[in-house]
Amino acid sequence: MKQFSPDIFLLVADDKGFKKPIGIVEVKKPTNSDMDHEKFHGQMFTYLHLLQIYHGLDHAFGILTNYNQWRFYWLPNSDEVTKILAFIIYSNESCQR
Repeated sequence: MKQFSPDIFLLVADDKGFKKPIGIVEVKKPTNSDMDHEKFHGQMFTYLHLLQIYHGLDHAFGILTNYNQWRFYWLPNSDEVTKILAFIIYSNESCQR
């Protein structure tokens, strides 16, 4: 299996200052505009599963971008959390306008 090496890890610090990943960002070349390619979806799925397995995350998130488009990824067990986060983010944006 190819080495687990996303472009960017999203980290948070716990109460003791230890950093742990909560998600990843994968950056593709802007010329590679086929964001629907199954290879990319599979790569993100694999990375999120590995985050759960190796770092014990209940909810892992990922972002795939080519700087022209952005896609957000999560695993099915995170559907409810994702809905809540999207609501909070949308509500905060509406309040700031």
